Amino acid sequence: MNFAPTGSSPLDTVAVLTTLIPAGVIARCLHSRVESLEATRSRRRQPGRTLWLATVCLLAAASPIVITPMLQEQINRTAFVAAWTVVLGTYLLAGIVMPALAAFAATLIVVIVFSSPGVIPWEHNVLYNVQLSGLTTVIGVALLSSTVLAAALVRRTDPLTNHGVPS
Repeated sequence: MNFAPTGSSPLDTVAVLTTLIPAGVIARCLHSRVESLEATRSRRRQPGRTLWLATVCLLAAASPIVITPMLQEQINRTAFVAAWTVVLGTYLLAGIVMPALAAFAATLIVVIVFSSPGVIPWEHNVLYNVQLSGLTTVIGVALLSSTVLAAALVRRTDPLTNHGVPS
């Protein structure tokens, strides 16, 4: 699917949409599976959680380097990695502040809005316009940094008692 002006080279929509799958898998790595055990431990939970999240974000942001050799020749690798950081950052940030299904829906909506011809003007379409890859990278890094900051600041509530889980 190509909705770019003649002479420009957009990313392939399928390549961007498929980034939702690994982003979702990575987002599932962020949440503890044993909240009740963490709530009763003697040490604060937040420093370890923030370090874990920063490590996951760094490794996930670098992971497309492994995938790029498998991309078709016409796909700009720099733009693909930049688009990946935006999709990943959106998914992870949404996953910190909302339930997993809502985070997926929010990220999918963002991708659909940027993928729909005419909704976002081409000169502002940071997800597909390869000439904006530098700006796209900055936005992606800002989203990933915001994710780590939000993880450090957001206090999860215990679904059983509806009280804050100790940090």
